[in-house]
Amino acid sequence: VVRSHGPLSKVDLDNFYCCRHGVSASNALRMLGWGEKLHSFVQRCPAFSVTSGCISLAEAAEAPANAECAENQRLLDLHEGLCEDDFQEKVACALEALAELLSESTFLNISRVVPGGAVAKGLSIPGAAGAELVMFLEGLPHVRQDSWLASLGPCVAAALSEQLDGLPGIKGASSSDGVVTLTTEGMLGDVRVLFVPEYASYSETLGALRCQVLETRALAGAAFVAQKVRFAERQPEGVKATTRLMKSWREERQWSSEASRPSDELLELVVAHTMAQSPPRDLAAAV
Repeated sequence: VVRSHGPLSKVDLDNFYCCRHGVSASNALRMLGWGEKLHSFVQRCPAFSVTSGCISLAEAAEAPANAECAENQRLLDLHEGLCEDDFQEKVACALEALAELLSESTFLNISRVVPGGAVAKGLSIPGAAGAELVMFLEGLPHVRQDSWLASLGPCVAAALSEQLDGLPGIKGASSSDGVVTLTTEGMLGDVRVLFVPEYASYSETLGALRCQVLETRALAGAAFVAQKVRFAERQPEGVKATTRLMKSWREERQWSSEASRPSDELLELVVAHTMAQSPPRDLAAAV
């Protein structure tokens, strides 16, 4: 469009692009999945020059190298493989079914069970689903969660092992550091089950989190599962694709210890922050 019409303002570029392609340049850029504004895109893109609000072609605009295009296509194909056969929808349905099963299989006074982790965020990959369930329990003290987490986890794991024994798809339950891990067959793999008290409001949740000792603060933060899921859902599609590829990269490598292995949440936040600071031109640049 710029080559045909010469220097254009942002409004004119949007209008001419819409006449030719049926969608404005701003909307087309949004569809690419990086959540970037047209003005910032043309300013950072070496193919364009912006002078006094007019957008024109740079004098020495260079086409991307063939090697760069090939690498980007390789990553696009890899990502397509990670998302094939409606994988995200299938693991989400499986986690919902497991949540319903657990609600009926424990002695706990459960207020609600909320799916979390990469499955609920739509960021799972085959072989590393990253499924979590957060149980909101009635009657638990809001402060000093360390006083009951250590004993609650083993009790729940023992009860689930007994009640779920023989059910198809469930291998067993174990507990460590206040978290129950359900080992399942199929695409879900290991499912982490976390326990938090039911709070009356968001402000009450924040207040309780401030009162936790350092050892249990991370587990108490599971109460914000809904907020974490909404944050991930609002990310542009390009950010989500990059996150899945980074998880695939992590799974392909050997780590010296579990502590050195980057968690799902760490990768999600690093990718979201990096993309917000400097939107890439394609998937290869993002990775």
